[in-house]
Amino acid sequence: MKYFGGELSAVHKDLSGIIRKKGKFEEARELFYKLHSQLHSKEVYGVDETEFDRLMHGIDQHNCGTALWELWHISRIEDITAGILLGGGSQIFSAEIAEKIGSPVSDTGNAMTDDEVNAFAANVSFDELLSYRNAVGRRSREIVSSLTESDMKRHFTEDAREKLFISGGLTDNPDSAWLADYWLSKDCAGIILMPLTRHQILHLNQCGKYFSKLK
Repeated sequence: MKYFGGELSAVHKDLSGIIRKKGKFEEARELFYKLHSQLHSKEVYGVDETEFDRLMHGIDQHNCGTALWELWHISRIEDITAGILLGGGSQIFSAEIAEKIGSPVSDTGNAMTDDEVNAFAANVSFDELLSYRNAVGRRSREIVSSLTESDMKRHFTEDAREKLFISGGLTDNPDSAWLADYWLSKDCAGIILMPLTRHQILHLNQCGKYFSKLK
C-alpha cells in the first residue's frame, strides 16, 4: 500500500528511462530535481510544501518513534553515497553533528537490532536529525548540478570503497559491509536512481505506514 509519494514512482520511471541516454542529461537532471525536492523539506529547494513536508505534518519528537531510524538511515546513505561516490569527496557528517543529534552510531544502521533501533529512536534529537537531513539534501543537489553527461556511466575506484568505511558510514558487520559491493557495482546514474531517490521513496513510505497508525 502507498503511504507516501504515490506519483513520485512515475517520475522515477521517467528518470530511469533517460538518465544514461545521449543528449538527455539536462532533462534527466531536471527530473532529478523535481523528484529529489519532494523527498526533502521545502527549505532544501526553496519551494512550496513538499511531499516530505506533508508526510511530516504533525509529527514531532514525541510521536515520530522508530521512524526516526528510517530518517537517519536514508540521510546517512544519501550523505555518503552523494559525497564520497558521486562527488568524489567526503561526507557532511561529523563528530559534532553526531553529538547534536545524540546518535550512538555513525553508520547507516543496517546492522542494528530491533532493540537498538528502539533505543536509538528514544534518544536522538528529532530537530537536529532534520537539520542534518536538510544539509545533506542541499549538498546532494549541488553535487548533481556539477555532474556531466559523461559522469552518468562513470564507476568508482577501490579508494572509494575504503572511504566508505573510514567515514564510519559502513562497518565490518556483514549486514553493513555488503553495501560497499552493492554501491560499487553501480555507475553514477545508478547511485542517483537508487540511494538518492528510489531508496528514499521506499523508506519514507515506511514512515507513512508507521504514522498512519497514529491517526
